[in-house]
Parts: sequence; C-alpha cells; structure tokens
Amino acid sequence: LQARIEEAKGNPPHMGAIAEGFQIRYFEFQDFERKFEECISQSAVKTKFQQHSSRGKSVSGDMKSMLDNIYERITIFRNLKQDQKNLLTERIQGTETQMMQVTREMKMKIHNMVEEVEEKVSKALNEEIWRLGVLIDEFNMPFHPERLVLNIYKKELNAHVESGLGSNLRARLSMALAMNVESAQTEMTDRMHALVPNEQLLATSTKMVVRTQPFEMLYSLNCQNLCADFQED
Repeated sequence: LQARIEEAKGNPPHMGAIAEGFQIRYFEFQDFERKFEECISQSAVKTKFQQHSSRGKSVSGDMKSMLDNIYERITIFRNLKQDQKNLLTERIQGTETQMMQVTREMKMKIHNMVEEVEEKVSKALNEEIWRLGVLIDEFNMPFHPERLVLNIYKKELNAHVESGLGSNLRARLSMALAMNVESAQTEMTDRMHALVPNEQLLATSTKMVVRTQPFEMLYSLNCQNLCADFQED
C-alpha cells in the first residue's frame, strides 16, 4: 500500500518500504495482480460470451451438416446425370451405327431394284417389239402416199405404237414393280422405326406423311425420235 501511495505521488515504489525484503514481496504482489487480473478477465469473457460462443458453434455445426447433406445430394445427382449422359451417348452412337448400316443396305437394295427393273423393262420391251405387227395391224388410219399426208400418217402411227407399247408395258410390269417398291418402302419404314424409341415414335407419328396414292411407273418411249432416221421404202 505504501509503495502504491508513493507511486501515486510520482515517487519510486521503494520509498514506501517499511520492512526488509520489501522489493521481493512487491514483485510477488505485482505478479499476483497480473494473474488475478487475467483470471478476472477470462472469467468475464467466459461469462459474457460463452452463450454466444456456444450458439455460434451450434449454428456452425448445423451449417456444416446442411452443407454436407447438400454436397452428398449434388454428388449423387451429378453421378446419376453422368450415367444418363453415358447411356444416351452409347445409345446415340449405336443408333448412328445402325442407321448407317440400314442406309447402306437400303442403297444396295435400291441399286439392285433399279437393275432388276431395267432388266425386266428391257426384256418386256424386246418381247413387245417382236409383237409390233399386232399394234400396227390395229392402226386403222387410211394410208396415202402423198408427202404431206404421209408425214401425218407416220406421226399418228408413232403415237399409236408409243401408246400401245406404254399400255402393254404398264400391264405387264406396273403391278409387280409397284409391289416391289411398296415392299421396299415398308421394310425401310419398319427398320427406321426400330431405331427410334417408342415414346419418340408416338410423339412424331402424327407428323409423318403417309403415302395415300399407289406407286405408278411412267414409261417414256418417244417413238418419233427413235424412228427419226428410219427411211421407208
């Protein structure tokens, strides 16, 4: 107390010494003061902020749990979408491969069909050429040797032969060729439908245009040009 009084007066503490060993006890008292002050400060902090600290820890724990849950759900969702993406990619690649295969097969089928049609038409046309006499006998326009009338006669005869050949070829070939074309169209449609998922096929089926008219072959012979260099005797 004397040392503190002297300090308050601006004097050195040892001026208040009243017994031997004062300096040691004064240092011990200063150390006690410092520790006591720290103890009081810590107790005040614990008393004042412990509730807030506990609440903060609780909130932090809840937020951590919530974020962990969100992260887990996001991870599961991401893995699910990645699996779906991989599956869709494999399906698309498989569909593209199958579509390329179908396209190649259909092109080959069309090529073979064209060759078959050419062969049938050529064979039928050769047979009809051997029967031209029948068509000519059916032509009943009077013949006249005058040049003007003769040109008209030849023009009408060519038209008659062309019409008769076309009718005969249609009668012999059109039905079989139309059946082949319809069969090929059905096969193409069925194979393309097999590559499209059912739900997608149902969604687009109403937008597909269905052919309502039967397939028809057109024969263009143009007998007048074919016979242009023919010189009758």
